[in-house]
Amino acid sequence: MISCETRKICSVSVSGQLVAVVGPVGGGKASLLKVISGELPTVTGKVHRLGSLAFASKEPWIFPGTVRDNIVFGSEFHPERYRKVVAACGLAKDVRRLSEGDLTLVGDKGATLSGGQKARINLARAAYQKADIYLLNDPFSAVDTIVGQHIFSECICGVLAEKTRVIITHQLQHIKAADLIIVMKEGQVSAVGSYEELQAADVDLLSAMPGKKEEVKAATSQTSGRTNAMGLFTAFKESEFSDKKEKEEDRKAGSVTLQVYLDYFRAETVQFSNNAIIYNSTSNTSSTYNTTTNSISAVSVPTTSFLPIYVGLVGALSVLSVVRALLFFNVAVTSAEHLHNSMLMSILQAPMSFFDSNPVGRILNRFSKDIGIMDELLPQAFFDYLQLILVVTSALLVSAVVNPWVLIPTVPITAAFFLTRHYYLQTSRDVKRLEATARSPVFSHVSTTLSGLATLRVMKMQDSFLKQFHECLDHHSSGWFLFISCARWFQIRLDWLCAAFVATVAFGAVLASDSVSGGLVGLSLTQAIMLMGVFQWVVKQSAEVENQMTSVERVVSYTHLEKEPPRILHPRPPSDWPSRGRIHLNNVTMRYGKELPPALNNVSVSISPGEKIGIVGRTGAGKTSLIMSLFRLVESDGTTVIDGHVTTEVGLKDLRSRMTVIPQDPVLFKSSLRQNLDPFSEHSDTELWAALEEVQLKQVVEKLPEGLDTGLVEFGANFSLGQRQLLCLGRAILKKSRIVVLDEATANVDPQTDGLILRMIEEKFADCTVLTIAHRLHSIIDCDKVMVLQDGGIVEFDEPSVLLCQEGSVFRSMVGDSGRFNNTMTPVGD
Repeated sequence: MISCETRKICSVSVSGQLVAVVGPVGGGKASLLKVISGELPTVTGKVHRLGSLAFASKEPWIFPGTVRDNIVFGSEFHPERYRKVVAACGLAKDVRRLSEGDLTLVGDKGATLSGGQKARINLARAAYQKADIYLLNDPFSAVDTIVGQHIFSECICGVLAEKTRVIITHQLQHIKAADLIIVMKEGQVSAVGSYEELQAADVDLLSAMPGKKEEVKAATSQTSGRTNAMGLFTAFKESEFSDKKEKEEDRKAGSVTLQVYLDYFRAETVQFSNNAIIYNSTSNTSSTYNTTTNSISAVSVPTTSFLPIYVGLVGALSVLSVVRALLFFNVAVTSAEHLHNSMLMSILQAPMSFFDSNPVGRILNRFSKDIGIMDELLPQAFFDYLQLILVVTSALLVSAVVNPWVLIPTVPITAAFFLTRHYYLQTSRDVKRLEATARSPVFSHVSTTLSGLATLRVMKMQDSFLKQFHECLDHHSSGWFLFISCARWFQIRLDWLCAAFVATVAFGAVLASDSVSGGLVGLSLTQAIMLMGVFQWVVKQSAEVENQMTSVERVVSYTHLEKEPPRILHPRPPSDWPSRGRIHLNNVTMRYGKELPPALNNVSVSISPGEKIGIVGRTGAGKTSLIMSLFRLVESDGTTVIDGHVTTEVGLKDLRSRMTVIPQDPVLFKSSLRQNLDPFSEHSDTELWAALEEVQLKQVVEKLPEGLDTGLVEFGANFSLGQRQLLCLGRAILKKSRIVVLDEATANVDPQTDGLILRMIEEKFADCTVLTIAHRLHSIIDCDKVMVLQDGGIVEFDEPSVLLCQEGSVFRSMVGDSGRFNNTMTPVGD
């Protein structure tokens, strides 16, 4: 039961009912759900909620794992309920098509799924939970009308029939079945009542909707083809639990290659590195000469005669020490910066398949920890290694000059040092690589958790995800602890070898006491004792350099990623290309992977300049794939020609910048509103305000304290989803491209705003070729032609009136199932 009583809302109490929340973009519908769920605090009034909650967000949240993992969501697995929910959410056919049924891995953020599949899995997760109250934020926006009708009748009015359901929807064909309708406007409730009560009251919001009241039909009166849940047995695995994991991150084996070291010191830094080593050698040679001269002077020469030399050497050493440090660390920082920039450019130019198969945590891991090691730890370790190895060399020379017998034990002990180092590195390198790859899931899990935080909190799954985070952290910590343990093992062995070396030198001094003065013996022992610490440190640092170079190795591997085709190809197309907007596709076949079935299969079509094409089809039919092929986001076979230019012969920069796309998920950046509308500062403020006025956001922006300079938070979350879509439309109006693509651009807006967008397209893009992917069939009914896709192929392509007149037409069937055969859609002759 839910009871809301606030000054800005009203007093509403529901229990076991279906409540529909409708209203324009920015009206406060999503805020109402946040208040009910406790995500948004109330300033005045009270919210009384009895029972547990389940929540389905408007933007589907899919976490890495299997389809089953995303639906069950940590709850106890009940096969019968699971099958009913999957069938009710229209996922049965999709599950059967997946390579491994419901145990198929979906990838990071559902990379392997279509938008409709993600939306239905998101809904199925909420429906599977045994909650008392279900909060569903526009679950029909990303699915076609047939699937939407099925979801409403089988899931919302079927599986959840006895529960309290609060649904935000813009699909008004469903609201007649609601027990209560709440109409929101400007953050307040403008009307509350049943459908009949609101119809009798002639509520303005309903009368303003496209299709009018007579178009709205009772969803429960439609006969939806009920999917046979028993057919799912073939798609479901017998195992009760899903233990499948993502493919592990690739990691190299063996020693770090010489090429990695060369890549590290590349980019005009080799000369600086050589100079640094020369200064380092000079410094240590001077230090050795100072020590030797000091020892000899103590035997036979007055020290005052060497005072000028001492002062000169000390001054030279001070200057050279500063210079060598500056030069070397400049080399290291420059190298790290160069590799960082190379990796960034490589990732920006990587094909979409790279992001589908690599979770964001792997990328963040390299840009954070690996780059951090290259900036902070590796330069110091490398500097110590180069410096101390010369100190050790000079110390060995002193000992050898004073007592040649020292060379006898030095050779085997040095060999023992390097054998121990080699044995240690064989393990520590791979352990370090293991630790680095185990760090990526930690980043991925944090990113996934933050993106779905609202769902986690509403459904009380914080403890479960915190446990998973601890498991990821324990897995990484175990690798880190093993690396530290290996280092400690190595250090103890070095202590033993150093002690053996000092003992050997001391024994040799005793044997040579008759022929060597006491001062030289003391110098020899002093140098040997110093070696016990220094030589141990230099070997340790050499091993540390090798271990830290694995981070360079990981970064370098991302600088050699597969790249998209060139951004610029010569000869470049004319500056006004495409000037007409003619599109021709010939036998276009596209796959998202070499071993995957084709998403587009031999698609051939010609689109005349200025035509408005509506693209429809069931979820997963290939609508978005067609657009990705047009923009060459995924390379395809066949030929695509735009205004006489084959797209494969045009650079990606020219191809993509000359067309405009308004995606299903609006893309906004964390910057000012001005920069989001005009990223390249090509338009005046007057033009920006005009664009905002055309998309009816001028008043909204004028109320903001900073106007066009208002900062947008990440993903533009300080605007509603519908407002973000309108901002993207405003950006498209400013761009003035000849070819415009709308990928479900009206899916997340109310019908009134939907009508506004359609009018803007008709007015502002009258001379443009417009491709519109839509699930709302009324939005494409006025197009010049309709393209119906099914299983990656075109099954129908003609004028809407012609298709509506054809008996057995797929498009006619879709319109009929949507309940929209009225005076605006009646086929000619019927």
